[in-house]
Amino acid sequence: PAGPGGASNPLLGVDGFYFNPNSQNTEAAIEVALYLTNTAAQQMMMDEAGHVPANTTVEVTDPLIQGLLDAFSTAYFRPQVEAMGNYWGNFCGTDQVFDAGTPAADWVATAFESATK
Repeated sequence: PAGPGGASNPLLGVDGFYFNPNSQNTEAAIEVALYLTNTAAQQMMMDEAGHVPANTTVEVTDPLIQGLLDAFSTAYFRPQVEAMGNYWGNFCGTDQVFDAGTPAADWVATAFESATK
């Protein structure tokens, strides 16, 4: 729905790989990155795991993934700032529910309260 600033847009965040330039294995790391982003690997990750491909040469046939790609074209990119950790960090504790037995409703309430401080 539209808000005071106009129409809403999706918030887009991406994950990436980082390489330590001081590593003894930079060539191997680059080789792995090139493999993970090649057309065949990206096609497999999309087909088998439902990942949105980063490689734009992959043929997208899944309507759900195509819908996500269409939505991404109007997305606002999530800023890479430390303050975002105040929000996202609260949603990384599902182990509290699955491993520690915290009731899910309690965990969500605590995460929401922390994220909206």
